[in-house]
Amino acid sequence: MEIAELRSCKLIVGSGLTAGLAANLLCDVHELSLSFLPFAKFSSMPEILPRRAFFDALELSRAEEAAVISKVSTSAREVVWNDGNVSAQRSLESTDDFFIYDKGLLASWLLDRAIQRGVHAIKSHAQSSTIQEECKNFDAVLDCRGAGAVAKDPGYTIRQETLSSTYCTYAIIKRPKSMSNDHLVFWSVLNEYGLQRTFFAMPCGTELTSVGGSYCEGDQLDITALLDMMCSLGYPLTPSDVKLTANVAPHRFSCSHSHPKIIPLGDAARSTCPLTEYGVMSALSQLLQLRGDNGLLPSVIRRPASSQIDPHIPVELFL
Repeated sequence: MEIAELRSCKLIVGSGLTAGLAANLLCDVHELSLSFLPFAKFSSMPEILPRRAFFDALELSRAEEAAVISKVSTSAREVVWNDGNVSAQRSLESTDDFFIYDKGLLASWLLDRAIQRGVHAIKSHAQSSTIQEECKNFDAVLDCRGAGAVAKDPGYTIRQETLSSTYCTYAIIKRPKSMSNDHLVFWSVLNEYGLQRTFFAMPCGTELTSVGGSYCEGDQLDITALLDMMCSLGYPLTPSDVKLTANVAPHRFSCSHSHPKIIPLGDAARSTCPLTEYGVMSALSQLLQLRGDNGLLPSVIRRPASSQIDPHIPVELFL
């Protein structure tokens, strides 16, 4: 839908980066309200984006940019990647080329900035599974709730585009003293059939760590095998240490809503492959086009080419 077709009074629904970016990029051309969860939870895992393209789209001064980078920096300080017999270590500070950030802190900064610029904030105590009722009060609803909420909304049609290129089994554990609280550590290995696996240990909060393994189609990894592997890497874990387990397969899909006033944005519109694309940059490009500007170049949205199967590794820092 072109920006010219949209009317002026719009509601943004969501608490994450896409909602915050929408509020900041569109507030100069529309009257906006933003409905968000004040205590939304975010992964504390560091994330990475191409720095110039991101901040140029927000039209920040270099002084503002530097202040934001400092304010939303991640608590993790280093990343270590053990690839076969080769080990390399990198700082998790932003570089001239890449912006490294804490997702929750950046979302909070975007929200605060949008409010300062005149966006009306509406604190929501619960996120409804459907937003169609909101269309009665607004000319358009910009749905930034993400893929999980869209999957539960009966108004959406979901079309799967491709199967996942990467699979992950992980567990949240109480961090043992032998594990670092500010280092991300990865181990890339081959299983007995010659298939690549990458295991990881990533702090998430003050007392917990996420341990897991990424693997390709045709391979399998259960929690028992994961804990055995962590033990062989020097971290003896038992099932009693595990607080939560999950399996993830990020399939690519696109979504559309039956109501003409509801416009899905970001992951609510189209999921991206975390191995090959920056999801935030894809959403940013969509928002620029919604505003009437040119979208981002495909080269800015694509992650650097890599044979790695684990999307958590900031491979950009090792090239």
